[in-house]
Amino acid sequence: MERFFEFFPYERPYPDVYFTSGRVMQQAWEEIVLLRHSQSNGSGSSGTTMRADTSPLIDQARSHFLMAVNAEWRAGALAYYYSLLNLAKAFLGIEGKLTLQNLKDIPIQHGLDLKTQPSSDILDLAFGIHPPRNRAGHPTNVFALLYEATTGEAWPFPDKIDATLRDIVGYCLDIGTALSSMYGEPPRAISVESLGRCDGTNVWFEMRVPSDFEGGIVNGVPLTPVTIPGRTVDDETKEAWFSAFHVPAFSFEKISVLRFGRRQIGGEAYETVKNSLKQDITTAFKGQTEVFVFADDHRWLYVPKIEIGGHKMPWHPLLSDYLFAFVLGSVVRYQPFLVVPGTKSYDLGESWCNQSPITALRYFLVRFTNPPMRLKSVG
Repeated sequence: MERFFEFFPYERPYPDVYFTSGRVMQQAWEEIVLLRHSQSNGSGSSGTTMRADTSPLIDQARSHFLMAVNAEWRAGALAYYYSLLNLAKAFLGIEGKLTLQNLKDIPIQHGLDLKTQPSSDILDLAFGIHPPRNRAGHPTNVFALLYEATTGEAWPFPDKIDATLRDIVGYCLDIGTALSSMYGEPPRAISVESLGRCDGTNVWFEMRVPSDFEGGIVNGVPLTPVTIPGRTVDDETKEAWFSAFHVPAFSFEKISVLRFGRRQIGGEAYETVKNSLKQDITTAFKGQTEVFVFADDHRWLYVPKIEIGGHKMPWHPLLSDYLFAFVLGSVVRYQPFLVVPGTKSYDLGESWCNQSPITALRYFLVRFTNPPMRLKSVG
């Protein structure tokens, strides 16, 4: 009987890692462009035809993105947003949220608005999010539709709501250091590790999480774990993690181990108990797990639910980067005095433009492909 088994509680197929000798950005665009020729259905149900039909959107998204890369960041910010907007439209088409007739015949709106307003910081600007469908029931508003396609959940608000970047920015993976140092805002999504364990009598699910983040997982999952401080972890546990992933013993010092769902094998077949555990854990973590695009190993991303408009709901880092792009693009266009050198808004905007668009692109690639595709540069 096995002592451990690799397990990531993810509802989609496990991600594949593709290595490239070039830049990740270039390879990501190559993969997305080539999907128009794919014979598989990918992550959605519309298949090859819709991939071909949405190819003009992909091409336009690529043009905007490459233009932004080569521009000063304030000039490129709006182009990044329009790149993500077109990627979102293509993704919604492939996922069946928009039809080709929708894209051609119905005015498709941003689904977001930002009015000029007094503020000294972009994080405090209020923007509006509109429901996904108009009064006639037609899908017209991109962002709320993107939320539904990304999380698998219905947009929970029947009317327009207001939010700020401060509400969602903790899920932007690349600017965590800037947020922490300038604003004292902690990261919300965090990379974690997991493993199925067996001692011959019992089977359980085990996670390695940063000690200062364990509370977010304990409070966010409807299961009560046994929490073990890393410095008190037993040798057998360390050996299991080393055997599975070559995790060194010293790495447990700032880590907590969480054990969930311990159950006896008893008279049941081991595989039956193991599969039951995996199903229960996947259900418990539903809507809070995602591929960690920066890793080519076993690490994955825990994404806690977000609270917006008094409603706690599943979220995704791509949604935060998308909203950041919208706000930043609007600011550089209509309120450029908010992003002058020497301000926190300037430094945060530059930091986002230098890193986050590529991460958003990689998450679109994960969503366009099935199994999800992660890229790793070996150049």
